[in-house]
Amino acid sequence: MPVPTQVALLLVSSSCFGFTVLVDENVNLPSAWYRSDAIYQLERRAIFSKKWLFLCHTNRFTKSGEYIRFKIAGYSFFAIKDREGKINAFHNVCRHRAFPILGSKKEPGQATILACKFHGWRQVPYTMQGKLAKAPGFKDVEGFKPEENGLFEIRTHIDKLGYLYINMDTSDDYIKWHEQFGDVDSQPRVHGFPIDKYKYAFSWSFENCDYNWKTLVDNYNECYHCKVAHPGIASTVDLKSYYVQGSDSYVAHFSPPKPENVQKQEDGSIVATFLFPYAAITLMPSYAYTMRVVPIDAHRTEMQYDVYRPTDATDEAFDETHKFFVQVEEEDKFLCTNAQKNMEAGLYRTGALHPKQEHGVLYFQSLVKNALMSHRKQEEEAGREIFPALQDGGAMTKEEIFCNKLESACGTPKHLEW
Repeated sequence: MPVPTQVALLLVSSSCFGFTVLVDENVNLPSAWYRSDAIYQLERRAIFSKKWLFLCHTNRFTKSGEYIRFKIAGYSFFAIKDREGKINAFHNVCRHRAFPILGSKKEPGQATILACKFHGWRQVPYTMQGKLAKAPGFKDVEGFKPEENGLFEIRTHIDKLGYLYINMDTSDDYIKWHEQFGDVDSQPRVHGFPIDKYKYAFSWSFENCDYNWKTLVDNYNECYHCKVAHPGIASTVDLKSYYVQGSDSYVAHFSPPKPENVQKQEDGSIVATFLFPYAAITLMPSYAYTMRVVPIDAHRTEMQYDVYRPTDATDEAFDETHKFFVQVEEEDKFLCTNAQKNMEAGLYRTGALHPKQEHGVLYFQSLVKNALMSHRKQEEEAGREIFPALQDGGAMTKEEIFCNKLESACGTPKHLEW
């Protein structure tokens, strides 16, 4: 049966943005989605505070009190290992007057007490479970309950391979980890890479990259550009056999080595998995790294990389592979930075995507569209913005309603009017 030449169109109406959109199933997302502040704020609500987010491998936490700070899409939080060996996660904000519990340094650290350096509120020492132990001067304040003023806890999950994830959604009907990721931690193709032999080595980053986070994720989920833009990959990987498969909110990349490289120790074998919405894990015989594509705003992204070294890797193999991947990431940064410039300019609106070569891009973009449109529908039905990361979903107090009405009267942007 011949394949129809016409492309199906989806009619999407949104009172939020004041226009009707035709969404082509085999074209790129509209460029406005890569520069719109309103879209970015909706992504914060519909994706980054609602979906499970990959963080790192648990072997980064070796001692009680060790913590790692994160800031993702404006949400500042930390993960910390308690004295029982459990890894907990909390928003990095004191319940009293919003001062950060842990300082501004990005480097991981170790703490024995979690205490606010503004007014001295401190959590129960050593447990690292976020419970309030002391609020100076509040002992005799009527109605004050310490048990209701601990840190805002964030759900965590550790998969079968030891990777750590968090979910900021505070509602009872939050998406369960297996509902989002299915069998991602049971992929047969990772069996040749026993994760217990990969030890954390170091982290590095590209800060303030001038592109939207989706620009990089689109780029990551296809190797259609590899022959032209990545000579190193093209020389080691059999691009004719390269393909990706998207399901259960992850994209598995299958990249067999070129036939002439099969017998080499570093033969080009790469087992890479993209984890919606923003992360990836890449395994090789002498090297592994994880990547977090962290939104700063609608126009800027921070690229964060954790590098893991197999215990049997030689210095030469590890160093050469690291140099190889840094070059690849620099090449991708160049591509995304320049593509974003035209996204921002407004002349480019959208373009055709190859159904096979860019299947990963189409799958990723379908997840974005579904997440944003379904959440926005809920908001329109509720008549307000819904913030899953907040305890009550963002239901407003009378003071907040007063502020909201005042902003509207003073010329609030159209997308915030109900």
